[in-house]
Amino acid sequence: MRVRYAYDPLLFRSHVESFLAEREAENNLVFGILAGVTDGMQKFSHDRPLFVSVEGNVGIQLVAVRTPPFNLVLSTAKTDEAVSFLARKMHAERHQLPGVTASSREGDVFARAWSGISGSKVRREHSQRIYRLDRAIPPRPVAGHLHLCDEPDIHQATEWMRAFNLDVGENQIPADPRRFIGRHDAALFFWIDGRPVSMTGFSGPTPNGIRIGAVFTPPELRRRGYASACVAAVSQSVLDAGRKFCFLYTDLANPTSNHIYQEIGYQPVCDGEVLRFED
Repeated sequence: MRVRYAYDPLLFRSHVESFLAEREAENNLVFGILAGVTDGMQKFSHDRPLFVSVEGNVGIQLVAVRTPPFNLVLSTAKTDEAVSFLARKMHAERHQLPGVTASSREGDVFARAWSGISGSKVRREHSQRIYRLDRAIPPRPVAGHLHLCDEPDIHQATEWMRAFNLDVGENQIPADPRRFIGRHDAALFFWIDGRPVSMTGFSGPTPNGIRIGAVFTPPELRRRGYASACVAAVSQSVLDAGRKFCFLYTDLANPTSNHIYQEIGYQPVCDGEVLRFED
């Protein structure tokens, strides 16, 4: 096996797309990061993004991407050996990694290999589940309607995105709604019941789908059905626009959100881990 580095996200995507598309739902985050790097929405530091493939005689075995200062993100892998090989190779080349984000099997294999070489301790920061929706099931009716956010909504959206980042422990991600608003492959929506009461967005396109995210309802307005209505309506709009399916990440520590999403048609695909390396 060998590790191949790339520096042009468009060329890299063209090289790895067919491999990633074999398991499009599981690899939706890698697809989304590549799209974000290409259009400038995934630049969070002055350090160059990292694009890596592990390849053997039978083709690509594993893909990894990183946008500093965040974790290394792994695709699904053909073999566990490809994952541990990448960990050994990156450590030998003195890469500094804060952690790894991946499906559970790939994440655990990489973390064990990295920890064994570096002596770092591994801390599980989040356990996640990837869901896929092919057809939205309308939830119970609630008052209100969907509203596509635009410039006049920037202030409210910024406040809610900041609160959302705090809720999910992603304090490094800028609370910038312009990552969604006014873009051709992303959007942000409010559910309006006299005033904004819930928020949902989509971004991170894949060949046939897109990722739903930024789901937030203020605490005092929760358990009224607003989030279900907003997510279902946004998901259906994505399908109506021609996407075959959409994806969604949940925190397994939040059983309420996992139940809500399944009620509107989201089906579990696989579990994932966000793992941190600590000296």
